Amino acid sequence: MKKVILLIYLFLLCSCKLNKNIPLSINEFEYGEEVYINEISNLKCNNKINTLKLGNNKEIINCNNKKYEINYEVKDKTKPIIWMSNIVTRNVGYENNIASEITCMDNADRNPNCYIVGDYDVNTIGTYNLTFVAIDYSGNKSSKDFKLVIKEKSQKVVSNNYTNELTNYLPFEDVYNERKNENTLIGIDVSKYQGNIDFQKVKNAGVEFVIIRLGYRYYYDEPLTLDPYFLQNIKGATQAGIKVGIYFYSYAKSKEDAIEEANFVLDNIKGYNIEMPIAFDWESFNYFNASEMNLYDLTEVSNTFLDTIKKAGYLPVHYASKSYLEYIWGPIKHDIWLAHYTNETTYKGDYIMWQLASNGKVDGINNYVDIDIYYKN
Repeated sequence: MKKVILLIYLFLLCSCKLNKNIPLSINEFEYGEEVYINEISNLKCNNKINTLKLGNNKEIINCNNKKYEINYEVKDKTKPIIWMSNIVTRNVGYENNIASEITCMDNADRNPNCYIVGDYDVNTIGTYNLTFVAIDYSGNKSSKDFKLVIKEKSQKVVSNNYTNELTNYLPFEDVYNERKNENTLIGIDVSKYQGNIDFQKVKNAGVEFVIIRLGYRYYYDEPLTLDPYFLQNIKGATQAGIKVGIYFYSYAKSKEDAIEEANFVLDNIKGYNIEMPIAFDWESFNYFNASEMNLYDLTEVSNTFLDTIKKAGYLPVHYASKSYLEYIWGPIKHDIWLAHYTNETTYKGDYIMWQLASNGKVDGINNYVDIDIYYKN
């Protein structure tokens, strides 16, 4: 009996030695960095390393029927981003927290310490020279000098004749004549802000596609809402024979939110022929601090929304301005719809759509409208 027990023990001991993980030491990485094992070692496996946990990490991967124990360190060496103008203006007696309204973002820290250095009095009119400071939990620090202008309260003048006051506009036909070729489609994007649209006139004016806002969230954790003109717009555009795409204005702050929003879009386009892209539009950066996200989370939200759209068989696209694409957004796995209001963009990245103007004028729409170019190849 003792011999049997001894043999079993020796067998298990040998098995453990045979199955022992092969150690593989790797250097440090930046938080959220995209790292694949075949890019940093001689192994031929495409395993992705988890870089979303700061500090020393150990990970076991299977590669060619062998187990490797990877030891590595994740650090955060990136400074927070302070997104603000050089001059901040508030009315005298302003009651909200000015520091909380200045956009303060970090690649890893979801709640960086952001505050104003210097004295000011919101009840006293004047100009104050201040500094905004942001420090993340790894000790990385950013600062920006700015002027806070406290001014008299001004009365807003509301015009009831907005639709008759379009003066500095860009005619759609000018863009069409300049940009139309065998590789482009020239179109517009619309929402409730364009009001009632005569899509037959829009079609006759040369518009080849329209990207329609399907809906939005009012704020984080608020219900999903259809644009009040969505059904009217999609029916009108379809009946006029204009190619249709969709965009959703997002307040998603998690993967779950993004999936919910994408499914909301998919549920509401059933029965319609969507030939153009479906876009994810997240641009509420004035409220980013309240989202309790880091920049990696934000990029993940977009990719999750667009992954869901792609799995459903549609063409996904990420909408963002040139400056946010260059300084804020991380690697987007999908095509880009660039917003840059200029005659010639200096954006160096790839994009399949370009929103080149927000002051467009086209027959059939009384208000300003965005003008877009879609590149077929």
